[in-house]
Amino acid sequence: MIPLLGKSPRRVSPQLHFAATLMLLLALGCGSGEPLGQVSGVVTLAGEPVTNGSVVFENRELGISVRANLDDQGRYHVRTYDQDGLPPGDYQVAVTSTRTGSGASPFVGDPADQQPTDTGPAIPEKYFKIATSDLSAHVDAGPNTIDFPLD
Repeated sequence: MIPLLGKSPRRVSPQLHFAATLMLLLALGCGSGEPLGQVSGVVTLAGEPVTNGSVVFENRELGISVRANLDDQGRYHVRTYDQDGLPPGDYQVAVTSTRTGSGASPFVGDPADQQPTDTGPAIPEKYFKIATSDLSAHVDAGPNTIDFPLD
């Protein structure tokens, strides 16, 4: 080998080479995460759309709690601050008469801590908490339409 600027070439230690290779592989793998399930649906109460409130999806194993606001026709679409949808899996669900922000930032919280609003149908209180709602959803990769008819 030809010395550069009068210095002899150095050998890269195997540990440094391994660390650099591992970082490169991790960086390349970060963009190819698991496919998400795009989740949307309609919430009704006694056959009428629930037009004010939100649906909360929680998966404690994955550490996920996401809230999706209802629109004026009772529809919701799950979106977090950085992605459209949820990782596939089983979720416990609650429906509250409160709404949150636009989804432009992360949200994690207990729906029981929120105060109900004065508008919209009177959602039975049992649906406000994950523990008492008896609602659940299975999310697969790809499109998922999950409606919640409340009684």
